[in-house]
Amino acid sequence: MRDFSLASSHPAYRPDIDGLRAVAVLSVLVFHFFTNLLPGGVIGVDIFFVLSGFLISSIIFSSLEKDKFSIVEFYDRRIRRIFPALIIVLLACLFFGWFFFMQGEYRRLGKHVLAGSTFVSNFVLLRESGQLDVGHGLKPLIHLWSLAIEEQFYLAWPLLLAFVWKRGYSILALVALVALPSFAFNIVLTDRAPAAAFYSPLSRFWELMAGGLLAHIARTRPAWSDRSRQASSFLGAALLMAGLVFIHEQRAFPGWWALLPVAGTFMLIQAGPSAWINRHVLSHPALVTVGLISYPLYLWHWPLLSFARIVEGNPSAPLRLLLIGASFVLAWATWRLLETPLRFARPRLMAPALLSMLLVTGLVGYSCLANDGYPDTGIRASAQSEFLSHFDNATPEKSYFMVQALHDQYRQRCNFYDAEADRRGEWSRIPVAALAPECHTRDPARPRALMLWGDSHAAHLYPGLRQHLPGEWQVLQVTTTDCPPRLDVFEDSPDDHCQRSNWFALKTLKAQKPEVVILAHEYGHDAGTMAATEKALRSLGVEQVIFTGPAPRWTPNLPLLMARKLWEHSPRRTFVGLNAQLLKADQRLRKQLALSPNGHFVSLIDYFCDASGCLTYIGADKMSGIVSWDTGHLTPVASSAFARDRLVPLIQSLTARSMLARTSHRSSSTPP
Repeated sequence: MRDFSLASSHPAYRPDIDGLRAVAVLSVLVFHFFTNLLPGGVIGVDIFFVLSGFLISSIIFSSLEKDKFSIVEFYDRRIRRIFPALIIVLLACLFFGWFFFMQGEYRRLGKHVLAGSTFVSNFVLLRESGQLDVGHGLKPLIHLWSLAIEEQFYLAWPLLLAFVWKRGYSILALVALVALPSFAFNIVLTDRAPAAAFYSPLSRFWELMAGGLLAHIARTRPAWSDRSRQASSFLGAALLMAGLVFIHEQRAFPGWWALLPVAGTFMLIQAGPSAWINRHVLSHPALVTVGLISYPLYLWHWPLLSFARIVEGNPSAPLRLLLIGASFVLAWATWRLLETPLRFARPRLMAPALLSMLLVTGLVGYSCLANDGYPDTGIRASAQSEFLSHFDNATPEKSYFMVQALHDQYRQRCNFYDAEADRRGEWSRIPVAALAPECHTRDPARPRALMLWGDSHAAHLYPGLRQHLPGEWQVLQVTTTDCPPRLDVFEDSPDDHCQRSNWFALKTLKAQKPEVVILAHEYGHDAGTMAATEKALRSLGVEQVIFTGPAPRWTPNLPLLMARKLWEHSPRRTFVGLNAQLLKADQRLRKQLALSPNGHFVSLIDYFCDASGCLTYIGADKMSGIVSWDTGHLTPVASSAFARDRLVPLIQSLTARSMLARTSHRSSSTPP
């Protein structure tokens, strides 16, 4: 027995579908509010994609079978379903931002309201993506990327389906023609351009097409046996659970991993409402209720969390729970008082009116963007706003990074990451072809060479070393964004900037034989790995090996904390916003580390922090003396202080000791 009724253009109501919606939205909520509890909650969006493709395709097929398909009626229903909640959320964000957002924040919000109201958020966010972009948590409307992809799908799929249907062409061929290239695109981009794989409709349409395929199967093939339905349901649930458990931020997602939620959702829907899991779990009244409000719940939850992060820094667990409760209240009110009445209202002009309201909302967002965030109004006219605007590094403009010439100060020419592609919004793992010769070739005029190896947390040491090292020293450098040093790389790669970087760093070490190597990176400091690395580098002829620990890490970032939380007293040291676990990890690392006399560890946390907190700025002026311009990268001022007081004295001491040892060795080996 099929689960669809041909008496109307809609499939028969299935409570288990609303249960699946609940699973999707609750997964996303837990992932966003308490990421460590459910790192795989990101797959909730993939569940939504399959559900959307299935339901929309089912509606279209039913209308086509009765020869009653109308593209105008289709879009009328979409507008009534999607627009009311979206409009109220966008307006609420603009209203809140007017009173609480500073200039750069409100300008960015206006840009995202415009993008959200025109359903191009995914393209805007792709353009903004990159290594220097502001954190996702500081963008209240970033979650609209998935809605944009769905609406882009709705623009093309109904027309394609109607065209193929009326001409009697194969529906399966159409599905394959769209889904297979999209899936292949997803696989290729996930490895080479992760941001594009995540945000591009071309790499996501296959997920919606999986739902479309299921809708086609449901109307054309005989019903499955009860045994097959039960097996499909249990296997589908197992695949979803596997996705929730095994997918995390270190996985290459979507890529192959996206098959878990897509296949799992496919099988659960295919099983039908009579399968045990669908009937007893997914159709549970509590899940069905959440499923009914899943769309406004998805819209509301992220702006609330983002507002709290912007205003409060790192929201506490009780505040996060309160925000979840507020999300449910707002979602229910939106569904009950706004979405449902307008969705089923009779006036023929309802859809045009909603379309006009959304366009007006978009124009308001454009006004915020065009007027530079209204810098002369409210909190945006304050000294805090001016301070925060100085450090505004949102992509693609990257104003702070460009004005301060940090590309030059951090020596971008020694970075295999393609910064030019990043600036174009084409964040990719494909490396640049080569580094500048000065990064890897010794200068005969300088008898000593030091090599910096690591990621951007190695690169931020260069300004200080350049300033304070004696002129006899040359700094070789292979510091590639997001690429910690690794020894287990034996060949080059034209597709992976990290593999090329570490391969080339080892090649440079062997060829140039620097006297000192400094290894630094942001994450993953391990005492055992450091000891093994030091031993390996010594075997390659490196005289002295220096490791630096992690830099103090600020949440959401130090300039925002200074402007929002620390402005009145501007403490020189504080624990506010610091990652306390990182401070403890650095202490453990120092206790566990067992290096030879030629291996050395220099702690940035030991230098910048003491019992009263970590240093926020150096000198008299907090704007020019701030120690980090983001979550942890050192400013040139901080880099200079650290090199002057710790790195350079250590390097000079080590080289003096090495010279003395060589002199003693020559003296002892000279015959009397």
